[in-house]
Amino acid sequence: MKQSILLIGHKSFVGNDIKETILKEDKFNIFYLDKYFEENDILSLNIKEFYEKYFLKFNNIDFIISCLHIHKENSADELMLNLKVYENIQYFARLRNINKIIYLSSVNVSENNKSHYAYVKYKVESMLEKHKNFIIIRPSTIIMLDENNNLFGGKDGKSFSIFEKLFKYNLPIPIIGNGKYLFTFCFLNDLTRFILLNLNDDFLINKKINFFSGEYLNFNIFIDHIAKIKRKKAIKIFLPLLFVNLLCKLGIFNYKNIDNLINQKINYDYCDLIKNKIKINQLGNLKKF
Repeated sequence: MKQSILLIGHKSFVGNDIKETILKEDKFNIFYLDKYFEENDILSLNIKEFYEKYFLKFNNIDFIISCLHIHKENSADELMLNLKVYENIQYFARLRNINKIIYLSSVNVSENNKSHYAYVKYKVESMLEKHKNFIIIRPSTIIMLDENNNLFGGKDGKSFSIFEKLFKYNLPIPIIGNGKYLFTFCFLNDLTRFILLNLNDDFLINKKINFFSGEYLNFNIFIDHIAKIKRKKAIKIFLPLLFVNLLCKLGIFNYKNIDNLINQKINYDYCDLIKNKIKINQLGNLKKF
């Protein structure tokens, strides 16, 4: 008998890949909400009312996988909405005695990142740690190369769209600083397979996994690898850190991680748990160049 997964955030970059993989491989039953939680419901419904409206119809769920993050311009609203949503998810899991909650967080949580996005992820992690069986996956920058070698990545899959346009028209690629800062990434399909292959593996229970598809890369090298895959020449223009920092302070340029680049502090203490679990195919394609 197949186990059942409730996937929350199935329209997100990662959530959609998980959904499509489950449907294709047919190893699990999959359920997901027809539409996302309405903001007014999050704010106005009590925990029982919220459960009855959104979760009551789901029966015999073994796992919850959540890729959901609510983005708001106001940072206080973003924190409040995410905490309330995950409080409701946790209530549902406890009420139905669901085996595990798998939460897609961010590696930035473990790098003393000052961004509000990372702070919200940290607060949600702290809440979910109270569940008896949780798994927190902290992926680094998520990337995907499609069959035409188009590059997708980031939280929404669109973070590298500017690089696509620059490569297409042979325009210079702006590099902040000297480009020698370390950059970590994971391939989307590696992340999806890791999550699905380890649902029944108890060694991950109550752990926080910093997920990488390989080693730290110099950002310059990463751009060079992508250029070679696309059979393009990487034309680079280097922007001094202090100049970019000034633009950020003046509000001309928005780059939330500029402080991390100026005072680069990277946590090397991560769990490399993928070596004996899954075969990394695409990493080899990068490394062979």
